[in-house]
Amino acid sequence: RFTADLGVSAAKILALQVGAADPLFDQRERDVLAFVDDVVLNVRANDATLAAVARHLPPRQIVELIMVAGCY
Repeated sequence: RFTADLGVSAAKILALQVGAADPLFDQRERDVLAFVDDVVLNVRANDATLAAVARHLPPRQIVELIMVAGCY
């Protein structure tokens, strides 16, 4: 419900079940989702995943993303 309240479409919410591979997500979203999956599953993102997300987000936002993912 939280994401819907922020304006995320129902289709994108359902696409999260598929994950980063769902074509509904753009490249930035796919890279962010892959990064979060990597951090959650492996505690630390690998170099390739980090480099991909760093093309879209500055370091401060990457740290914030890690902190938000850590809350869940």
